Amino acid sequence: MFSSYTWSSFFEYIGIIVVTYFFILGYALYKKDISHFIFSKQNKSRDTIETPVRKPDLLPMVHELVSELGLVIRNASEKKPALSELQFALKQKIKDFLILESTEYKGKINLYIEQELAIRGIHGILPEEIEQLWKSP
Repeated sequence: MFSSYTWSSFFEYIGIIVVTYFFILGYALYKKDISHFIFSKQNKSRDTIETPVRKPDLLPMVHELVSELGLVIRNASEKKPALSELQFALKQKIKDFLILESTEYKGKINLYIEQELAIRGIHGILPEEIEQLWKSP
């Protein structure tokens, strides 16, 4: 009975068993990776269209700007510089944060500047002038 089998057929049989074993083992252990690899190539164009563009988190920038503006206004209330100097100092702080100009935070920052100036007793800067602080030099 064993004499009817040759060494080449034996190695073919063992090779088929080994390949099947590793295929089953690989599928069991790496099922998600294999399916992702297979299906990601088919849906590549759809993935690029459906991927939403994440906006940067602007809240830390808003907090930093408000902190710096508050410091400038507090210093101005102590030193009493000319209004043009105060406007220039505020504009210098805002110019590093111009990315916030097209967001909903701009109006709130302008309101903060207005209120902080009123609290510190600095009068003479109109809301239109505060709006002009956002314009590039």
